[in-house]
Amino acid sequence: MLKKILLDDFGLSLHKKSERLVIKGSHFWIGREKTANQIELNLGLKQEPIWVEIGFKKNENNFASLAEIERNRELKTETKRFRSSDILAEIPFDQIEQILIASRGVSLTSDVLENVAEKGVYLAFMTPTGEPYGLFLSPFQHETVEVRKIQFQITENDKGIQLAKAIVLGKMKNQANLLKYFGKYIREKDVDRWGKMVKCIEMIETLQVKVNEFILEGTIGSSREKLMGFEGAGSRSYWEAVRLLMEGYIDFQSRIGHGATDIFNVMLNYGYGILYSRVWSAVVLEGLEPFAGFLHVDRSGKPSLVFDLIEEFRQPVVDRALLSMVRLGQKAEIQNGVLTLKSRKIIAEAVLSRLRAEVVFKNLRSSLDDIVRLQVGKLKSCLRNEKLYEPYQFVW
Repeated sequence: MLKKILLDDFGLSLHKKSERLVIKGSHFWIGREKTANQIELNLGLKQEPIWVEIGFKKNENNFASLAEIERNRELKTETKRFRSSDILAEIPFDQIEQILIASRGVSLTSDVLENVAEKGVYLAFMTPTGEPYGLFLSPFQHETVEVRKIQFQITENDKGIQLAKAIVLGKMKNQANLLKYFGKYIREKDVDRWGKMVKCIEMIETLQVKVNEFILEGTIGSSREKLMGFEGAGSRSYWEAVRLLMEGYIDFQSRIGHGATDIFNVMLNYGYGILYSRVWSAVVLEGLEPFAGFLHVDRSGKPSLVFDLIEEFRQPVVDRALLSMVRLGQKAEIQNGVLTLKSRKIIAEAVLSRLRAEVVFKNLRSSLDDIVRLQVGKLKSCLRNEKLYEPYQFVW
């Protein structure tokens, strides 16, 4: 199984040593998930350590499936501080699929970039608020141009509208299903609130029928706008139901993307940033064009296909993880307009844990992370034949 690495703190540096990625940094502690042959490293922290998966056994090559480096600002013993030259982890390049850098002040050498390119490792960058801003692409990752030619052609014909319909339907089904999933916890305890949520669910399901019955009308552009209108109406009902669900847990009034200042929207934006990076990775690895979508086509300079494909995974991955987190009493904090480091760690772990979670898919147990890649591959196959695309459906 290939590894995914999240780097989320200032001052880390990435180097190459033989055929390994070496992570260096200062003032950090690292630990290993509690498994067989576990290794525990706790440098006198006042709080319990957050266990992460990382390898230390130098006589083996089975290094981490996820390396998450956690800054420690409260070390009790000065002599236990790491120097900036200390090696925090070594991971074979052959075992790395993805590196996500989610902090400023992280440096890496040209040797690392060379190996990332040669091995086809996906390297992405996002801000501390969760907004992706950069992607390192290797020329060796691209397939032939044939599938991209087909992709561009489909964006402007009726098959593109069929794909847009599928994307909207997939999102709406998962919105309704997630609300029903959380509704089981309140339907008997708070009948009035559940009744209001049911009305939102019914509106989403009514819109699903309209989308399903929709046929191409007028131009490709006008048909796409109609579908976007259905999608927007469904999302308004969904977020109203989420507002009702979150009453008494957190102050949430409506969904705000870029520029949000309330805590739950900021949490969502950061979580979506992690998912966004994963979907973009899968799109690139499958050889598709990230900037040629079927629903979100009018966003100049934006990876519209990534925006399309993320829709079916927002609810089962990010929304479920963060709604559960808030309802269980876990809190996040904002300082100077951004999430604190501790809050980013908690959110990242919640989202990544959800991606690692196994669900039944096509009669087999698969992680949601694997399903993301499978779905992108399925879309690619649909571009080449007459099959209809079926979005992933969250089953509650």
